[in-house]
Amino acid sequence: MSAFTAISASVEQTQTADSTRCPRSSRTPTPPARIFNVRQAAEWLQIHPVTLRRLVERGQLRAAHIGDTLRFREQDLLALFEAAEVAK
Repeated sequence: MSAFTAISASVEQTQTADSTRCPRSSRTPTPPARIFNVRQAAEWLQIHPVTLRRLVERGQLRAAHIGDTLRFREQDLLALFEAAEVAK
């Protein structure tokens, strides 16, 4: 068996194995998480930045300290908003 034939056979086996997996077109990439600083998060929630910091201090809102600044993930802001919704 020549080297070319061996490589061709290897590539064919790989392609066959890949075809039994999920096709690439059906894979949905995960969108990157939106990250907000204090000012942006406060504007997004329409609250004062001091109120936002108090929510973090009370443990009602998750935040990450990156350097000397707080950062918030969009999903955590949404969770806070959904938890605060008033039932009709």
